[in-house]
Amino acid sequence: MRTIQASISLVATLIWVGCDDSSQDWTVDITSTSTPYRGAQNGGYYFQTPPPPWANETLTNSACGPPGEIFDKVYREKKNGYNPPYYRDSCNFPKFKIGKESYSMVSVDTRGSDTRLFFTRDNWYVLKIQDDHSPSAREMFWREHAAMLQARHTGVISVIEPNADLSLMSRECQSRSYVMRKVAGHDLSTQVGVSQNLIMEIGRGALKILEKFHDTGLIHGDIHLMNIMLGSSLDVENSIKLIDFGRSMSYIHPSTGLHRNESELKPFTSIFTLNWNILSINELEGKAVSRADDIFRLAEVLITLCTRELKNFGRSSPRTVATQKRNRTFESRVPHRLQEFYRYAMNIGFQERPNSKFLD
Repeated sequence: MRTIQASISLVATLIWVGCDDSSQDWTVDITSTSTPYRGAQNGGYYFQTPPPPWANETLTNSACGPPGEIFDKVYREKKNGYNPPYYRDSCNFPKFKIGKESYSMVSVDTRGSDTRLFFTRDNWYVLKIQDDHSPSAREMFWREHAAMLQARHTGVISVIEPNADLSLMSRECQSRSYVMRKVAGHDLSTQVGVSQNLIMEIGRGALKILEKFHDTGLIHGDIHLMNIMLGSSLDVENSIKLIDFGRSMSYIHPSTGLHRNESELKPFTSIFTLNWNILSINELEGKAVSRADDIFRLAEVLITLCTRELKNFGRSSPRTVATQKRNRTFESRVPHRLQEFYRYAMNIGFQERPNSKFLD
């Protein structure tokens, strides 16, 4: 659930040394400022020592059910559950427990226009609190909660901590909160001096984790630089993760296993509050979205990493921007394979399964 301010700030803050066509990676390992360890789960790197309690957790899909089933169930429960029409509790000093450990949150670590994030002192968990009671903000909060539970077993996303006890807070604050396990690393907007080799490696890794996420019956719906985390540039395959699922949607009917039709997959928020530069052509044209739009947005991410700036298409009209994207030409520093990937992503069919090996 990123704000328009956060999205637009990409234009100003994305400054890299360059997309070098040599084989040299100018980046340092982005976990080098802390003490990472290699956990048993997917060989991933984490921030801290000692390792968090879930480090040796075995992931299974035995409880995930048919694609989209958990998402639909949790979404309905959240929507039909306790939802006061207005938020009256400030929830300024939230508390929760995990086992025998109690956490009292004092200061906000990250703030958006509609949420606050509190990091625990052991750097293991993140408490997220929803502050905007508008229908669209609630909708995104419910969808994020549902998506993280549906795709929990994949090992490629931020997940809700199932053992968090929020009963120390008021009923209202409980309804507006959940605890996540902290994802190691930094988002891609922080990358400095990225070589073409590393960009292509990030692309291959991102395609693989998107395939795992899509196979749970979900579309992410908001792929951009700040929603892809990289734990270590030395181990992209095992440390790349997805975060922020407020615009996620279920594209499969759990009961039938059939793909939903286009009328069921229209974006549920207005694009006029969003940054058009990161949107897909379908979004800009008011069409239904699918797995293809996640892939198109990924192509935009990789090209942005290479050109060192987010291309500004202007704000004349959404359809004009869509036409510009459809007819886009590229600078010479954008590798030919990425240009092909962009055009491929632009032409993936509504129900078509994307090729996760396109950049291999």
